[in-house]
Amino acid sequence: MINKLTCIKICNSRFEAEMIKNYLAIYEIDSIISSDDLGRVITGNYSYQGVKLFVNEDDSKRASEILESDDFKIDSSSSTE
Repeated sequence: MINKLTCIKICNSRFEAEMIKNYLAIYEIDSIISSDDLGRVITGNYSYQGVKLFVNEDDSKRASEILESDDFKIDSSSSTE
């Protein structure tokens, strides 16, 4: 049986996607990050299409609920100084 993957989130940065991936792992949900890192290296900008986070289709509803919960919030607009 082949598991289908579902994109549950498009992030602004690889760092944000890695944080979410690690958070989902706490709940034993495996995820895969897909991004155009080469474009970022060459131009210094983030991928035009964003950094996509995929989970198995069977886990997509639970993963989305976890990310929408009040326990998990990422403010991607904040900057570090």
